[in-house]
Amino acid sequence: MIDMRGAFEEKDFLEKLEVFKREKKHNIFVEPFSNFTNTKCPYCEVDLLNNLDSREIEATIDHYRPKKYYPRIKSVYQNYILMCNDCNNAYKGNEFLIYKDNEVYKQTEQVVNRSDIEAEETLIVNPIKDNIFDIFILKFKYTNKGKTLELYPRYTENDNKYFYLKAQETIKLFALGNCEDMDNSRDANRCRIILLKQHFNNFYGFLEALKKEDFAKASQIRKEKKLNNYGFMKFIKQKLFKIEV
Repeated sequence: MIDMRGAFEEKDFLEKLEVFKREKKHNIFVEPFSNFTNTKCPYCEVDLLNNLDSREIEATIDHYRPKKYYPRIKSVYQNYILMCNDCNNAYKGNEFLIYKDNEVYKQTEQVVNRSDIEAEETLIVNPIKDNIFDIFILKFKYTNKGKTLELYPRYTENDNKYFYLKAQETIKLFALGNCEDMDNSRDANRCRIILLKQHFNNFYGFLEALKKEDFAKASQIRKEKKLNNYGFMKFIKQKLFKIEV
């Protein structure tokens, strides 16, 4: 996952924002958001310029709060977020979860009052707003699908129930972990497993080189695989990862 805090302050975003105010076409934000994320989906980190398992990957702009339930803010730019077409359409869709009375609540009704919207405690991570390093860690692990790099809650339910549930529900919604539970017969899930394996292969050699204090090799892998373009690297620099292989 990619930390997108600060994306609204970037020069190219502000230039597109002026055009948006006149034309109200939210797809205009694909370019500045993609520039900010190094052309990767901020949720699954798939490369938005390449295909995956013969499936075309496209950049889309999602309404973080679905316009089905939040029509009043459907044209508010702060409600837009970059996603690949899989994360947007195959996984999230109109799903929206909030934390209510210490439990997970699935939104089923329209919310039109701004104060009610602002008071909600959401359970789907928004990389533009949330500090993702307070919510997730990375986990390199063996699964029945192979070796994968997955997201995992940073806190237990007893330590911080809200952050724990926010991590769990986001991971479940976007299939960013728990590969053992994925169904290979579903095209989107098959590609998600392939992607999580690719992420593992991209980073594990780098971590092994660091562990052996072979910094020259680690630097070579980092440059060859362009690892600095991934949000995962910030987790690794903060030591927010576990290795279970």
